Amino acid sequence: MSKRYKERPGVILNKPFATLVVALDTSGSISTEELEVFVSELKHIARNGNRIYVIQCDYEIQDVQLFRGKIDKIKGRGGTSFIPVFEYVEKRRREMMVDGIIYFTDSFGDAPKTTTIPTLWVLTYGNKRPAEFGWSCELPPVEEYVTK
Repeated sequence: MSKRYKERPGVILNKPFATLVVALDTSGSISTEELEVFVSELKHIARNGNRIYVIQCDYEIQDVQLFRGKIDKIKGRGGTSFIPVFEYVEKRRREMMVDGIIYFTDSFGDAPKTTTIPTLWVLTYGNKRPAEFGWSCELPPVEEYVTK
């Protein structure tokens, strides 16, 4: 036992985590099944100890909450614009201490031309990212997705 440390040297006492904004496209073009997949993936992201702010947005922001393991109600179901999420995060980035945005979407909507926030577009099957910035990955078809 070390006099300098309460535990053994090299033991990590605080688990590091990221602060992320997970934006859910809740527009009418997203099916209920796709929303279930989005929420399932959100739960997996949260299991790693990340602090997550969930923003539900269709053509405007419908809800912002700190994720506590579940989403009670999906709000929106109108048209689509990604711009409100990026404007919201840009204005509050310092106070929220956001490390990045993960945006679940089918990619049908208006996107900003650029952003300084690292962005991952998680797209429904067969779609391309709606903006030139960021990275993208594609979910498998809903029929192949198995939730437990």
